[in-house]
Amino acid sequence: MLPSPSPRFYLVGVILSGAGALILALRVGLRKRPGSRPRALLAAGVLALAVGMTVFGAGLWIDAERAREENTMTLYYEVSVGMNGTGPVALLLPAPGDERFWDALNVTNGSSTLRLDHTASDTSVVLTAYGNVTFRVQVGVSPLGNWSFTRVTYASDGTRGPTSNATIEMSTASSETAVLLSVDASIGTVCESYFLFIDAAVHAGVGKYPTESGLMVC
Repeated sequence: MLPSPSPRFYLVGVILSGAGALILALRVGLRKRPGSRPRALLAAGVLALAVGMTVFGAGLWIDAERAREENTMTLYYEVSVGMNGTGPVALLLPAPGDERFWDALNVTNGSSTLRLDHTASDTSVVLTAYGNVTFRVQVGVSPLGNWSFTRVTYASDGTRGPTSNATIEMSTASSETAVLLSVDASIGTVCESYFLFIDAAVHAGVGKYPTESGLMVC
């Protein structure tokens, strides 16, 4: 994030702009006096005015960019599958609760696909993998909204904070097939986000798998 300009930054711009305007005004009065140097005053006045307006304008631009960043909510979603057995497999994974992110989760990687599935009772990310594959999605929306993930439920209070479980379902043609699943996801702003980490060996059927999740502040 860009640092916020201090009031002194704006003050410098105002002083330079004011000095430039004053020099130009003096130049008009001195233009007809013998021995005066109106061209030098003109150059100095224009330079001071231009620098002052540039400094002031840069401060306004920085503040506008900070406001935009602080009001933008970004989803980062990375999921990797390491196949141990015969594919394909279909995995139902946690999804962002804010529907503005859903379209970005419909992507392909070779023959494997990632898509968002939403029904009246469930919202999930469906990963269909024919082999080892990784998907990475990053998208921002504004204004701020829902930071939660579906299929994640509170489990207990652990030594390092609350623990949670993710409900994951895997279907495959071979019951002996398993996958090594890694999910690294977060939703938030540049300085505050809700994160979700899953690192598990997933087997066919529906299961609850431990996750690391919580609020991260910069």
